[in-house]
Amino acid sequence: MQVQPTKSEIDTCAFFSSINVDLKRISESKVLNEKSPDYFFTSNDVRIIVEVKQLEENDQELEVADSINDGKLVAYDQSNCSQRIRDKIKKTNRQLKRHCDSSNPGVLILQDVRPFFTRNFWLGHSIQEAMFGARTNWRTFPTHLNGYRSRTVADVFSHTGRATRYDKNQYVSCIGVLSADEDSRRSKLTFYHNPYAFFPLPTTYISNLRVRHYEIADPFGSYEDWRLL
Repeated sequence: MQVQPTKSEIDTCAFFSSINVDLKRISESKVLNEKSPDYFFTSNDVRIIVEVKQLEENDQELEVADSINDGKLVAYDQSNCSQRIRDKIKKTNRQLKRHCDSSNPGVLILQDVRPFFTRNFWLGHSIQEAMFGARTNWRTFPTHLNGYRSRTVADVFSHTGRATRYDKNQYVSCIGVLSADEDSRRSKLTFYHNPYAFFPLPTTYISNLRVRHYEIADPFGSYEDWRLL
């Protein structure tokens, strides 16, 4: 039985086609309960493995959408988005592990397909928190000894529950956030690179004006934001 492609798979294929990259479907594994990644493409004679996932509405978000449709004012907390991304990184790593067995970079393409009111427009920040932990700022307590002025002692990643590190989820070379448009020629893809990946994805392997690459070089040091490569 042929499985119908998801919206994110359709949009991903359309985007790669618009930048002249030939995505090919990977055959599904015949092993029970073993799921293969979705696609691969070849660049510089290297096969890049691609898994596509999407953020969909959960029960809480469906309730929020119903309340908005009823004309109600709703306060909505998206603090669990990083955990949802963390779970997708872990699942993708398991799928990629069986295919990235030599020097093949593995890519997770993520698209937020939720409606406008529950969509996350700051996915780069949520991915940063999912990969490296929440930003933690340590400050001195203001007293008469310091003139009642607080100063920053340390500004770091908390590392608690982080999905990527030197011994975790290293088959995910990077996470690509797809911002899809009805006209795929206006869609954009933003890659956030994993500094601990076994097989990093060179930026030259997928280069286009509508593709951007970001990295955080040393997430165990002081806090830093994504840097454009």
